[in-house]
Amino acid sequence: MPRKHQRPPVATGGVDAGAETLPFTADPTTSSGPADTGPVEPAGPVPVRDKLRWTWDDIEALTGYDRRWMQQEISAGRMPRADLRAGRRAGWRPSTILGWLDAMADRQGRRSGR
Repeated sequence: MPRKHQRPPVATGGVDAGAETLPFTADPTTSSGPADTGPVEPAGPVPVRDKLRWTWDDIEALTGYDRRWMQQEISAGRMPRADLRAGRRAGWRPSTILGWLDAMADRQGRRSGR
């Protein structure tokens, strides 16, 4: 005896539509859409320069600095805090990090007497 909120039965090979089973895939001989050009290649990772938000991993890859060192720099006030926070994840705008790197390069240039 089926209950009121019982899940519909699972059919193998298609979606159960009453008494008949509908297939999941369309018949390849009756294509109504554009011609198939072959398998679609998965998109690769987005380059760092094209991202709207940089994460710890992106900044580490860009600068070569250690994450723990950067966390200490944030605590000391020498690196900007994250622009965006989502739970435990931090994100910076590229302009924030590039500005910080430029300012750090200027400070190092003054110390060496250039």
